[in-house]
Amino acid sequence: MLFRSIMGPGKSGKKLMLVVGEMDRITPATYGFALRIKNLPDFPFVMDADLNKNFEKVFQIARNLWEYTPDSHLMVIATFVLDDAGIPTVEEMCVMLTSPEWLPVDNKLEQQLIAELVKQKRSFQKQLRYNLPPDKPIATAVLTDCYNAPLAMYIDVDDLVGRWASTVAINEVVKSNSIQTWMWVPRDGLSPDLPAKMGMEPKPIPQVDEPLPMAEEEAAATPSNGSAVISEPAAVEAAPLGDIADELSSWGEPAIPSAFQPKTATNVTVMTPRTPALAEVTPISQPKVDLTGFPFMPGYGPKGPIAPVESVEPNQ
Repeated sequence: MLFRSIMGPGKSGKKLMLVVGEMDRITPATYGFALRIKNLPDFPFVMDADLNKNFEKVFQIARNLWEYTPDSHLMVIATFVLDDAGIPTVEEMCVMLTSPEWLPVDNKLEQQLIAELVKQKRSFQKQLRYNLPPDKPIATAVLTDCYNAPLAMYIDVDDLVGRWASTVAINEVVKSNSIQTWMWVPRDGLSPDLPAKMGMEPKPIPQVDEPLPMAEEEAAATPSNGSAVISEPAAVEAAPLGDIADELSSWGEPAIPSAFQPKTATNVTVMTPRTPALAEVTPISQPKVDLTGFPFMPGYGPKGPIAPVESVEPNQ
């Protein structure tokens, strides 16, 4: 068996082995957790609950950034032992986050600066933090292809991330630095403008045209030879109307778009409208109501009061 010589206890304790590779994932197992390496997909390493708890506490930032940044790599180095059954058990471990180009990074802003350096094909040296705490400032990289090389590049994230080095601490390191320094302040909301590369012309500084005072504008608008300046609306008003009419008449009739022209050859059959013969309409009249059956007060009829009729006596 390949691991038979390192299985079991050693002369002075455990026989430790060292593994270095790219982490694939950590998954729950029957007893504890299983650490899987991309180069060893069929050889999971056993982690107990205490080791996994300490890993989540110490390397939480690196793991979150690894899951957040696409194509990044989380390198792991660990010591492990093999028991009598041949099961590898992790004793201690440490991880390091790298960019897609396998360059170590500590946070997202540092990863952004490194990506810009790689994109512009710059020559630089990446500085490593090792066991230095995050609140101790170090240069992210040292640029070696600029005019004032070597140039130490710092990132000031004081107001964005309070866990990292403060502005005061970075300024103290910059003052005592023996080489030229460059500073990027992400809180200003600007992407890093890198120093010019050796052999290339520096980018011109954009000039902003400030508005001139009224007197200076009038002086700038007046020609030096004393000729009058005519504005565009005044020139249009001063133009003779005859010239404009002749120009418009020469244009002819405006062209009608093809979409609005009548179609002569189409496959659409136009149906003639049909007028169906309708029956003669008989007007509806309201029937007369017979009011003779209604009782009226004495002296009243359907049309109102009834005039009294004088009785005529017969001639005797």
